[in-house]
Amino acid sequence: MKKTFHFLIILSLGFLLCSFKKGNNNSNVHSFNKHLKVGKVSSSGSTYNVTSLLDDESAGTLRWAITNATSGSDVINFTVPGTIILTSELPSINNSVAINGLGATIDTISGNNTYTALNIISPAAVSITGLSFVSNTNDNMYDALGGAFYSTGTLTVTYCTFQNNGAYDGGAIYSSGALTVTYCTFLNNYLDFNAGEGGAISSSGSLNVTGCLFKGNSAGIHGSGGAIYAYGGGSIINSTFSENNSDR
Repeated sequence: MKKTFHFLIILSLGFLLCSFKKGNNNSNVHSFNKHLKVGKVSSSGSTYNVTSLLDDESAGTLRWAITNATSGSDVINFTVPGTIILTSELPSINNSVAINGLGATIDTISGNNTYTALNIISPAAVSITGLSFVSNTNDNMYDALGGAFYSTGTLTVTYCTFQNNGAYDGGAIYSSGALTVTYCTFLNNYLDFNAGEGGAISSSGSLNVTGCLFKGNSAGIHGSGGAIYAYGGGSIINSTFSENNSDR
């Protein structure tokens, strides 16, 4: 017997009660149950300011900040508006850190359709706020997980935009740890090989989504979960799904 899970999605025009059946053909969410646990990043530690849009290891760049923020309680603050275009993958984040942009319409990280933006490795607890991630791509056929983010740690994302990111699983975000996404926008993210899971998000850990917009994301003709593919448990609240598509 198939199990049906109910989520209350509150839209701008009223209330919509949505039912997602485990194993059914739903272009937005595929397989969702269990419960959520959330980690936090300490407010103490050193602060590293991103003052340059260059992608090298010079002082003031994002690459320099990530390399140096290793105490487990550091903060990285963007103080310059504009777009950072990656020339290679950024260093993996192995320690807890908070990364704060000036706003999703102000600061952007672009993988130039070649690179994944951030790799977050357990046990790191990372919070990311106020950034856009555009045209980040993980197209390694043997390990293509997460176009913008690959995370095995605890990841909290707030007021961010993900657009035109692609991978085999998780067009924008792949997470096997705890993932919390709040007030974010996911536009036209996709799966590269038309047979993966989660056009925008693929999650095998706990997942909590609140106040987000998912529009135009695609899992391809043989993929599952046009917007979200999740089987680790959690919740979806106050979120809008529009024009997402998948074959399953």
